[in-house]
Amino acid sequence: MKSKENVLDSGIWNDIIVVVGLLITLFVFMEYSGEISNEVATIVSKSLEDMNTSVASSK
Repeated sequence: MKSKENVLDSGIWNDIIVVVGLLITLFVFMEYSGEISNEVATIVSKSLEDMNTSVASSK
């Protein structure tokens, strides 16, 4: 029975570690969501400009 309790304890600790990691990730994302959004918009915009330039130069 002791072995089963150890397995449950380690499983619970693993779950707690995963949940804490996800919460930290969520807080960091919420803190920097504006910057992340701006970076993604910039990357997509530059990518579209590059594609447009490439298509225009191939004709």
